[in-house]
Amino acid sequence: MLRPAHRSGPETTADAGPAASPAASPAASPAASPDAGPAAGIDPGTDAGFTLVELLISITLMGIGLTTVVAVSFVAVHNAAAADSRLDDSNDLVRAAAYFGDDVAGAQGVVLDSEPLCGTDDTALVEFSGQDFTDTNPPAPTTTVVTYVVRQPDDEDLPPELHRLSCRADSTGPTYPLTPVTDITVVRGLSDDVPAVSCGGAACGPGFAQVDLTVTESGGLSFTLTGRRRTSP
Repeated sequence: MLRPAHRSGPETTADAGPAASPAASPAASPAASPDAGPAAGIDPGTDAGFTLVELLISITLMGIGLTTVVAVSFVAVHNAAAADSRLDDSNDLVRAAAYFGDDVAGAQGVVLDSEPLCGTDDTALVEFSGQDFTDTNPPAPTTTVVTYVVRQPDDEDLPPELHRLSCRADSTGPTYPLTPVTDITVVRGLSDDVPAVSCGGAACGPGFAQVDLTVTESGGLSFTLTGRRRTSP
């Protein structure tokens, strides 16, 4: 009987070597973490703010915008001041017309450019006088004088004013000048032209029938007030 030959030496195996261990293999590179450093593609050295050119352009645009705002504001303030001036002129016209018409209607005499009988001004532009009676029983005669004068305010930079002074005495032959009961500014700003007074083309005196007062204000508004006598000459 044949027997297999016996090989001397260590027995070899078919394994080429030990199996590769996972721990022995090189680890795969981990994914980049956001916290690990700056984002890919951004260089921190380039994030330096505005450039000088951008800053100059911004300052220029701001200057243009502020100039426009200031110009619009100036125009608005100027228009408001002009509107206020026109409103003041209109108020003066209404106030002067109301007083002047009543003064002429109730007067019995008118005098121009005279020493006033009412008040202590140097010259009366126009002065109306008349007599009336009190409401007492029996009625007592009274004397009424209304004087229009031109005055310069204490502030020399302000334009002249037209004042209306009213005086009253409880007799027909009082001592002049009388002390004003009221002193009202009827026109606040006169031009350099002195107001002109006429009696409708006729001579001013006891037999007058009409009185005209022409006023020019510092704002340029010019108007003529006309009053007609109601009492008999």
